[in-house]
Amino acid sequence: MPNSVSPQLSLHFMRMGFRHIGPFVPGLAGYWACRLWFATRRSPIPAREDAWRKQTHIDHIGSAGRLLARYQWGAADAPGILLIHGWNGRGLQLGAFAAPLVSAGFRVVAFDAPGHGDSPGNSTHIFDYAQAIQTIANSSGPPLAGAIAHSFGVPAVARALLQGLDLPRLISIAAPADAEFLVQRFAKHLDIPATVVAAMRARIEHRFGMDIFLRLSTEAMLTGQTIPGLILHDRNDRDVPATHADRLQRAWRDARVIYTEGLGHNRILRDPAVIAAAVEFLRP
Repeated sequence: MPNSVSPQLSLHFMRMGFRHIGPFVPGLAGYWACRLWFATRRSPIPAREDAWRKQTHIDHIGSAGRLLARYQWGAADAPGILLIHGWNGRGLQLGAFAAPLVSAGFRVVAFDAPGHGDSPGNSTHIFDYAQAIQTIANSSGPPLAGAIAHSFGVPAVARALLQGLDLPRLISIAAPADAEFLVQRFAKHLDIPATVVAAMRARIEHRFGMDIFLRLSTEAMLTGQTIPGLILHDRNDRDVPATHADRLQRAWRDARVIYTEGLGHNRILRDPAVIAAAVEFLRP
């Protein structure tokens, strides 16, 4: 029997539960908040992404016991550019970069992170994400010439760099500077009271370490990196304010920033001027 409860109604009930019941049972509510923190959701594929899908070679590879959907464009022996999507996204969201990069002489590789797109599962975390990036990089032909990462894909690739990923160049698009911002945004979205947020944090810290939110700050992970970088961020981004780009540039000394206007958090991935700037930056 199909589920007749709309996502909006489900969100309403979750908010009501956290707001009115959570303060009385913060431990239990923190457990469910923690489950939701790691949970992923999929959205319908728009026509443009379906068109990009038809232009690519698709296969699946294993990573830490999980399958990853992989998409490839261009000649197998060309230098590779890895496209890394954000949370609740999919590799094809960055498909507008593929044809211009192939025309510039690159091979383009995208993938769906664990629990995203056509990769199985319904939950993941940054360490899974980083391992998936490393697996794709190691199994996709000649060494990578660079990567383009969007939103949560940026802290994920920053973590992969700390774990040994070799990247000559990196482009960051609409990235959050710190994990604490993500916690507060998550709590605001679901109307989670402070006592429940504290219980959720305690569960995450018990699993990954007391300093997990500091260690996984994009700002902290990129501090000291010498990889040349390009930071792209829209001044009207409602999901991640443009001030995060300023913070990343201060931490990541070998990066420069380009600001856009009126593109928001996702349309920036399809803007011709943004794509042209990315291709120019990645050229040898």
